[in-house]
Amino acid sequence: MLPKNITDAMRKNEKAAALMKKIFSFVMYTHIDSYGENVYVVDIIDFYSKSDISLKISGDLTDVKEMTPEERENYQCDTILQ
Repeated sequence: MLPKNITDAMRKNEKAAALMKKIFSFVMYTHIDSYGENVYVVDIIDFYSKSDISLKISGDLTDVKEMTPEERENYQCDTILQ
């Protein structure tokens, strides 16, 4: 079951809902941290959203990168998960 703040956001924005469903259906990000544990895509997005950094995510969710200032200005979006 998804956390309440996620389900509320999904009700308000269909595009965000579609992306969040993709994120939650994607099992693990292909990265193992220094403790030898898998890092979840959702954890990465949550960490950066708290730092007010916008991310761009590939369609298959295998690549997560920070937006450049130019990309951020052009896209003019808020981070989906806050």
